[in-house]
Amino acid sequence: MKRIFVPWSVLFLTFFFLQSAFAQDIIINEFLFAPGSGEAEWIELWNGSGSTISLQGWYITDATHNPVRVTSETVILAADEYLVLASSLPLASRWEQLAVRVLVVPGFPSLNNTGDEIILRDSTGRTIDSLRYEASWNAKKSSSVERRRPRLPFDQVNARATLHPDGGTPGARNSQTPPDFDLALDSLIVRENGFTVRVKNIGLRTPESADIYMLCCTAGGDSALKHIPVMPPESDETLFLDIELSCERAVSVLAVLRCAQDANNGNDSLYRELHPPMRRRDVQFNEIMAAPLGGRAEWVELINRAESPIRLDGCSLAGAFGSNGLRRLLRLPNNLPLLPSGGYLLITSDSGVFVDWPNLREEQSCVVASLGRTSLDLGNTGDELVFLDALGNVVDSMVYSETWHHPLAASTAGRSLELIHADLYTQGASAWTTCVHSSGGTPGRRNSVWSETGASGHSSEHLLCTPNPFSPDGDGYEDHTLISWTLPSTASLLRLRVYDAAGRCIRTLLNNDVAGRQGVTVWDGLDREGRRARVGVYVVLAEALDAWTNTVAVAKTAVVLATRL
Repeated sequence: MKRIFVPWSVLFLTFFFLQSAFAQDIIINEFLFAPGSGEAEWIELWNGSGSTISLQGWYITDATHNPVRVTSETVILAADEYLVLASSLPLASRWEQLAVRVLVVPGFPSLNNTGDEIILRDSTGRTIDSLRYEASWNAKKSSSVERRRPRLPFDQVNARATLHPDGGTPGARNSQTPPDFDLALDSLIVRENGFTVRVKNIGLRTPESADIYMLCCTAGGDSALKHIPVMPPESDETLFLDIELSCERAVSVLAVLRCAQDANNGNDSLYRELHPPMRRRDVQFNEIMAAPLGGRAEWVELINRAESPIRLDGCSLAGAFGSNGLRRLLRLPNNLPLLPSGGYLLITSDSGVFVDWPNLREEQSCVVASLGRTSLDLGNTGDELVFLDALGNVVDSMVYSETWHHPLAASTAGRSLELIHADLYTQGASAWTTCVHSSGGTPGRRNSVWSETGASGHSSEHLLCTPNPFSPDGDGYEDHTLISWTLPSTASLLRLRVYDAAGRCIRTLLNNDVAGRQGVTVWDGLDREGRRARVGVYVVLAEALDAWTNTVAVAKTAVVLATRL
């Protein structure tokens, strides 16, 4: 008998080629379950194991679980190689010439158009890969379903209808599969002291390194370039980078990602305009329509008192605490334009406000935030309002009441409450009154009862009433007088009283209230009983006690209460 010598290296290679596969070593990568007339159903396999595997004796089944042998011969699938299993040839006229092997499987299981199951098993019956599809995965006939990420399960989340114009990619990389290397600048998230950069790896592999370059330009023309080395995240993971940035003025930021291995540069840059964070009362409540006429919209108006435009992204309007200990929170819509300095923010329940006040569409200084609700849930008799920034910080808050309406107003139905002047926000009820405009409100415009305050340049104690004379008859014209003062001390206890011509005190406006060097309050022309004072001359007396020096500064001025002819 002749002996045959087989080198050990050949035996090793034979063993290498015939080693067993494990689950997911070979995956179902693409399939077509609804072919056109004269076309074949097919299933594409891909060897992602990194090793060469024999498919001899393997089976494929559908939901009937009747096994169909793929091949009884030795079919070797090399690493990173594709193999198409088909019911017949050709697959279709558009795929007559394929640079990949196509194996016709006798008895190929019928893939139901309404949904089915595909199971790939090795010769021992072990499941290598499987999926259960539905007709909704691809509603287009003669078009395949692709596995987007080969390392993730072939389920509804990871399944995509092919984007290839031929209706499929048998034997080639799937049209929906991301590149091997693809880092993306996902977003720039504004924080209180800077922002957070999100870098997402949407590729299949992890690059060795990357860098982010950020160009920051202020409104004043200053610029700075920041370089941030980045350790790329793993595939399908996200890296969060916190960037500290002082934002005293508006800053334009251009962020660019650089990665030598990146195959897609279309998602490597982001541009954002960052604005200084809102401070307390930068945005302030200015007008409230809590009890509109039937079928009309509720709304709240705020005014930007800051010196620069304000970004409204993430801001919200909140109400009083409920029985559950939480405030009702109404978030403003995304992508609202910047609120200009001195401009108005109108938060309305629905767009019906444009019907009642068509001028709003032309008001360049007004930003309208329509929430698409039946109401804002404002209490007709009173309620609490809170305006919050994107970080949940309180920018302004107030508690209003229907008793704030002018006592001489003939009717308050369908009329808003207006702030007499923005500087009076701490005055409560005395700073608000009934809108006297014929439409019942002045959204996006100066309040109908708005009054000037008297500016004083005096260095010693001084009182000034504006307007003077005034006529508190409820017609909206000079119904109030604003009393502004200048005191010699930076902090005093202030008493402010109104006397008639006979020297009788008819009203105490402030009584030992803490006051700064300058301030303002309002007199509505009513006495302490809530009655309109008689026409005549009145004296306003201010007495300010400086607690440090124990001295009292006194100032007085005359004001005329008149009536319109």
